Amino acid sequence: MPGEIGNGHVTIADREFELGAVYAPRRPRPGLHDRKLLAFEPAAGWNGGKVTVEIVGRAARAGRPEPMSGLWWARWAGECISKREE
Repeated sequence: MPGEIGNGHVTIADREFELGAVYAPRRPRPGLHDRKLLAFEPAAGWNGGKVTVEIVGRAARAGRPEPMSGLWWARWAGECISKREE
């Protein structure tokens, strides 16, 4: 699969990410929550591919997968704060 590096790592918009890991926002602001990277697939109509995430720590939407473009994700995501669970 394009973008797949192996061992659960993927390249999205020229950045390497780990599937199942939790990322903090690059520019933290009040009310902005961390996100867990669930999936990535190169998909037509999604700028940079289709990324699926789960918002962490927000009761109203926690546990609900949300799609977004790979380009948006790569710009939003800061450092990895929690590795995926094996």
